[in-house]
Amino acid sequence: MAEIQYCGIGKVRIIGEGDNSYQLLKVSLSPGHIKTITNWARDNNGWVTLDISKRKTPSDKGITHTVALDTWKKPTDNYTQDNVEKLKDTFNGTEEPKIDGVPF
Repeated sequence: MAEIQYCGIGKVRIIGEGDNSYQLLKVSLSPGHIKTITNWARDNNGWVTLDISKRKTPSDKGITHTVALDTWKKPTDNYTQDNVEKLKDTFNGTEEPKIDGVPF
């Protein structure tokens, strides 16, 4: 598993009072965090996915959430045309489904 790249913090704020109140998650990014996100986007077709997770307990400064860069990438080496054709044959019923050469 890749090392988690934290790139921000968050705090839940209560906006309004009484029945008219609601929660708002405010996320803060430093210039270094923005650079990390921008570099990832540049190297990955312009897209970035961020994972925002609630902390088990708020920090001393009231931070309730962390922001991390999702670094998962779609595997590309297993998607050869030959493999795709074999999968099509399996799902079309022309070949018996097998896992590691063993029928299931």
